[in-house]
Amino acid sequence: MSARKYRPPDTAALLGLLTQAAELCQRLDLLTDVGAFEGLIASVQKESPIPEASRDEVSRAINGIAGLRIINKLGDDYSEYSRLQMAFSRVLFPEAHEVAKEPRGSLEERIDKHCEEVMASPAKAEAREWLKQRAHGFFKTDRRDVARFVEEFHGAGATQVLIADIEQDETAQLGQSLLVILPKEARARAKLFEIGSRADEAFQCDGVSDKGQKYLYYSLD
Repeated sequence: MSARKYRPPDTAALLGLLTQAAELCQRLDLLTDVGAFEGLIASVQKESPIPEASRDEVSRAINGIAGLRIINKLGDDYSEYSRLQMAFSRVLFPEAHEVAKEPRGSLEERIDKHCEEVMASPAKAEAREWLKQRAHGFFKTDRRDVARFVEEFHGAGATQVLIADIEQDETAQLGQSLLVILPKEARARAKLFEIGSRADEAFQCDGVSDKGQKYLYYSLD
C-alpha cells in the first residue's frame, strides 16, 4: 500500500485489453458499457504517454459497476472476467507487479496508512445505513456475510464500521472494502481481533495481529 512512482501503461497493450472488454460487453448485451469502453479506447488513442488520471479512469471502469454487471451476466463462472481484470491490473500498474526491492513496513502499518487515506476520502459510508439500500452491493461478496460481520464488529465494541472505496453510477453503488475503527480498550480489541480472524478467512484476506493499530480492513472485491 506504499506509494509508488507512476509509470505510464503500455499503450498498445492497454488498447488491446480495452478492445477485449468492449467485445465481452457486446457479447453480453451490455451496450452502455460497450460505449464506455469504446470511449476509453478513443481517449487512450489520443494520449501518449497515458496520464495518471486516464489510467485511473480505466481502472475504475474495469473494477467498478461495469465489472459487476459483467459478473452478473457471466453467472457462477466469471473466470473470463477475472482473467481480464488481472490482465488490466498488470498493464495499468506495472510497478505494483514488480518484486519490491525497498524495505516495506509491516502489514499492520501498511493497512493503517491505507485506511488513513480511505478516511480522508468521501467514498465511504456508515455500514449499517449503507446496507439498508437494495441498490448497494458488492462484486463477489455476499452482502449477508458483510452484514453479519458488521453486526458482530458493532456488538464487540468497534468505534465505527464503514463500507469504503465506494464506486457509484446512476443507479447503484458498489462497496469494495470494509473498514473497522478499533477502540483502545484491551478487552474490546481482543474480541474484535477474534471476529477479525474469521473475517480474514471469509473474505480471503491476510491475517493480522494486534500491534496497537487503529484499523482493521477487508477487501471485498
